[in-house]
Order: sequence, then C-alpha cells, then structure tokens
Amino acid sequence: AIACFRRAVALQPEDAEARLDLALAHLPIAVDTAEASRAAAGQFAAALAELEQWGEAHLAELGQVVGRGWPFWLAYRPGNMQALLSRHGDLMSRAATAAWGRHCGFAAAPPPQRDRIRLAVVSGHIRRHSVWDVILKGIVEGLDRRRFELFLYHTCPEADGETGWARRHAEKFVQGPLTVPAWLDLIGQDRPDILLYPEIGMDRIPALLASLRLAPLQVVGWGHPLTSGLPTMDLFLSGELLEGPEAQAQAHYREKLVRLPGTGVRTRMPGMAAEPVRADALGLPADRGIVRFALSQTAYKFDPIHDALFVEVARAAAPCQIWLPQMPVHRRATESLLDRLGRGLRAAGMQPEAVLRVMPWLPATQFLGFLGEMDVYLDGPGFSGYTTAWQAVHQGLPIVTLEGEFLRQRLAAGLLRQIGQADTIAATPAEYVAIAARLAAEARDPQRRQSRRDSLRRAAAALADGDDRVLRALEDCLSAELAARRAAQARAG
Repeated sequence: AIACFRRAVALQPEDAEARLDLALAHLPIAVDTAEASRAAAGQFAAALAELEQWGEAHLAELGQVVGRGWPFWLAYRPGNMQALLSRHGDLMSRAATAAWGRHCGFAAAPPPQRDRIRLAVVSGHIRRHSVWDVILKGIVEGLDRRRFELFLYHTCPEADGETGWARRHAEKFVQGPLTVPAWLDLIGQDRPDILLYPEIGMDRIPALLASLRLAPLQVVGWGHPLTSGLPTMDLFLSGELLEGPEAQAQAHYREKLVRLPGTGVRTRMPGMAAEPVRADALGLPADRGIVRFALSQTAYKFDPIHDALFVEVARAAAPCQIWLPQMPVHRRATESLLDRLGRGLRAAGMQPEAVLRVMPWLPATQFLGFLGEMDVYLDGPGFSGYTTAWQAVHQGLPIVTLEGEFLRQRLAAGLLRQIGQADTIAATPAEYVAIAARLAAEARDPQRRQSRRDSLRRAAAALADGDDRVLRALEDCLSAELAARRAAQARAG
C-alpha cells in the first residue's frame, strides 16, 4: 500500500488525499511480528513529518480531506501515543480551519443564554453499535432534561430501531448524510453550548467537525479509548475504575481527563435473549474435559507482542481449545493471528490444529449463545474489550484480563472491579496464565463451573448496568466546566 500511495503522490503531487493516505498507510491493520508492532509508531511519526512539511504549505487543500482517514490503528500498538497524536491533531485542526473556517464565524461569540444547557452529540453510531450500547444510549436515556436539552446529530445514513428510539428521545434529531457546509450551518443555527463526541476516529464527519472549534465546550468519550490529540477537545470522559494513578493517567491525554464514577458509562443490556448454538454445528468438543477458551475480540486487537501469553495458557490448561471469530472484514488480521499462534504452538510442542478453532461471525443473539458455551474468556492484553466483556459477564462467562497502564488495557478490569469480581484480574503475564489455568480446572468440575457462572450472572445483573452516578457526575462536570469558560470569556471582555 505504501508503494502504491507513493506512486500516486509522484504522479499527482498536489493530491491531498493521496498524501494523507500515504501517511496513514504506515499504520497497518495487522502486523506479523513484535518488532513490526514496536516500529509502527516511529514509522508513522516519520510519515507524519512528511505530511506536515507538505501540509503547512497546502493547509486548505489538506483541510478538504480531514477525517477521510485517521490514525485509528495506532491504538493497537504499544505505548503512550499522546505526543504523536497531538502532532497529528494540530495539523488536522489547522488544515480544517483553513478549509472550513469561513463557515465557523459563529463560534467567535458565545451562544445565547438559555434556561437549559444545550448539549449536542455528534456521532455516526446512533444505531445498534458498541458505541451506542455502551457510551451513548445511557446519556440519551438518563440525562436530566430539567438542566439540559439534547440535540442529536447522526452523521451516517444507517438507521435501525435504536435510531428511531433516539429520535423520539431528543429535542432535535438530524440525520445525514449532509455536506460539510450543511453540518456547519446547522451547528451555527443551533449554537450548542457543548458538543459531545462519543468517539473520534471511526467516521469522517465527526472527526472533521471535532477538528474545528464550534462550541464553548467540546468533549470526547472513550468510544475509541485513546486521546484525540486535537487542540479543540477540552475534556476526555473516562471512568475512575478505568484509569491508573491520576498524574500518570493525565499524561496519556491532551484533553483534561475527567474520571467519572465506575467505568464512566451508564449501560443497559439490550433486550435480546441468547440464542442456543448447536455445539456439533460449530465443532465444539463433546468432551467437557477439553476446556473452551474464547478469544472473541476482533483479531486486530491482539498484538504479536503478547502471542506467547496465549501459547503459555494453552500449555498450562491442556487439553484445551482456543476459539477465534472469523471477521467478515479485515480477514488478513485473522489469518495473521492464526499463523502467529500456530507457529508459537508448534515451537512449544503442541499441534495448532488441536488447539486453534475458528468460528463464523455470528448474529448478536447467536454470539451470546456461543459465549454461553465457552468456559473462559481470554481478554486481549494490548487492547482490552469492554463490550464483549460486558456481554460475557451477563452470560456468566469468567474473564481473564491483564490490567495494563493505559485505558485501552484496563476496560475489562474496570468492569470486573465494578461488579466485585476482581479475582481474575492479573497484574503480570505469569498471573494471567495462572488464573487461566485455575479457571480451566474449575471448568472441568461441573459444580464449580456452574457456581462461578451463577455468581457472575448475579453480580452483572446487580452492578454492571444502570449506574446513575455517572450521569449526575457528568451533568455536574459539564455545568461547572461551561460556567468556568463563560466566566473566563466575560473577564476577557
């Protein structure tokens, strides 16, 4: 891909999209070695320097393509990305302002005073999606409408029953696709006090709008658990149970870090029942002495740096199987993961075909049924899963997770702490293997297996969802931050 984009740039040196694509091509979806993983951030930094050099002389042209690509895949490589993403954010913000600033003159003056604070949400995921289910729906459902009025800007054309529900629960609902000038004109007419982006990086329009200053207070959630790096974002909304020590955690963000209660979200499990899956159709072993491990996050979340950990789990818990989903997209990531784990298993004297199993990508209800058939969920050490872990605990599936330094490595651990099930959180790779082996031994004892599953289901039902403390803290935080900005602007005249 890099060679193709270099050729495109050579043929059309003024093509801003080709130059942006060239920089982002240095962040592959899948890498095959730990060395390649560790090198990715540095390679992107060098490519970004090249884009910066060209972009500073062509800001308006670059601004036309801001958001068409984003360093989304940087989250799946190791390390603190704050400085690198801040460089990227500065360039994107300057470019977006050069291209679209003439439509944003309204932002120079404060919005009119109103009885309620006007909060506008910008997202392409106001529909059935993990961002909606985990981050956003609870806000729409539980925000205090005596203090706030809620506008929803759904930037994508996709719609489902959740979209209709959202439309009925907002003071104003606008759905795209709209042109960039149309979105900016709309925001200029509505003059929100606060713009909230549940995530930045998954869709073009939210990323572009987030690169501009359009409201006095602009906030990003942890739908993509990495700093936006944008100078236009004021607050990053996280959770007390998802972050490490305060000073250390703040260093991961360009935005001011806000640690809301618990995991920082108010969820409600969608009303869908698990659909039983046929064990024989999937090829699940009839022998329950063969432990079934679920490695059920998307394959690109598993970094080669941690491959040896899963090989050690397979050795310590033998006989066992590790089940992976085959994604309908990014198949290269699944192939890479299978190949890497297969080589590791062979080197350890095990047969990959006896350990590794691939399941088809299942509809949501069948996936819940699949989780019910598994014995242990192996969380990703480099990029932890929240949505899948949330689904797993509601199915009573025990989770092994390795709590790391960064938010993206602490999501499942935070959820387990919230429901009082922290005994399967590891602090070291050795602990991860030991916990997995312990849970495997439990799974071979039907009584102990059922006891743990029942305990998890009860804990999840009681404590995983409906945390209204999050909303009250969010409301107080937004009100206080907005008031502080208004006061500062008044003092400045």
